[in-house]
Amino acid sequence: DYNDDYLDPGAATCEALAGQNQGSTYRAYRPRYGYYCGSDSSIGYGTILSKRRGANGYASLSYDFDNGQQWFADVQLGYHTMSLMRDVTKWGRMDANGDESGYFNNQATGEIEFWQRQFSPEEMGGLRNAMVRSTQKTFS
Repeated sequence: DYNDDYLDPGAATCEALAGQNQGSTYRAYRPRYGYYCGSDSSIGYGTILSKRRGANGYASLSYDFDNGQQWFADVQLGYHTMSLMRDVTKWGRMDANGDESGYFNNQATGEIEFWQRQFSPEEMGGLRNAMVRSTQKTFS
């Protein structure tokens, strides 16, 4: 809510979500904030170090002809891949005017509220789908 107290989703709601986050979602409690559905392991999904693999190759070739001319070539090849995961996919409310603070007047409760949500690996189709991947190929 506006005072940053959690809106208790209730035990039944959290029980229905218990299979999310590899079975680690439960009705959690945070002192001074209240109850929420969450997982202690979901915070660890992001990567600290990105996975980087790559190879570079370089060759310098030359050939001297009998007439004093010379042929040469410098060739460089590279192939690199990188993958990382900043965080799980999440959602927060944005007003139509572009305000991303997330607070809104919920007409159903009469309260100023802030809604946010993290998607579990199961909802994303696995953590692999949340990875940011990049491939770089070079040739000169």
